[in-house]
Amino acid sequence: MGRRQIHYERAFTAMLKERSVPYVAVDEARRAILPGDQAPLKTLHDGQARTLKAFDYVLYGTPNLLVELKGRRLPAGSTRLENWVTADDIDSLRRWTALFSAGGSGYTGCFVFVYECAAEPPTGASPLFDDCWIYKDRWYALRTIDVEAYAAHMKVRSARWRTMNLPKAEFERLSGPLLGREAVAHA
Repeated sequence: MGRRQIHYERAFTAMLKERSVPYVAVDEARRAILPGDQAPLKTLHDGQARTLKAFDYVLYGTPNLLVELKGRRLPAGSTRLENWVTADDIDSLRRWTALFSAGGSGYTGCFVFVYECAAEPPTGASPLFDDCWIYKDRWYALRTIDVEAYAAHMKVRSARWRTMNLPKAEFERLSGPLLGREAVAHA
């Protein structure tokens, strides 16, 4: 995650600071290894060992969240919230959640979709836009969803690119704002 030039990440970090949410940004340049292991963490997919993809943030609260941030653009007048992720995103976030929760600490892996909005989002008209803010003269909205809820309802978007997504109605039902994430964490 150490690439601070991406505006979605900068906007999200600024929002966390503004809302006093305790967090740690994960530096993906530092590959984690398990004690006694000499190689980066691996996950299996289709019988092949792959390096475990780093997530982006740890947010502390109830529950503690391991966040994989996904930046998306929302064109003016649109309410279609793209929510695709890769199979590697899902596999890796599930593995990280299991590793962090092994000590019984209560971590939940989740995707946070940050939408850069071409215009002010229609707040009040839809609960999908209940979590909005302005950063550097740009509007942003976000939706949070637990990785397990996502995995339980996902559909293959592209087998070739190994991407998944949720149908619009499922995403609207299962995702929620970041604050108030307790209700979303185990949907």
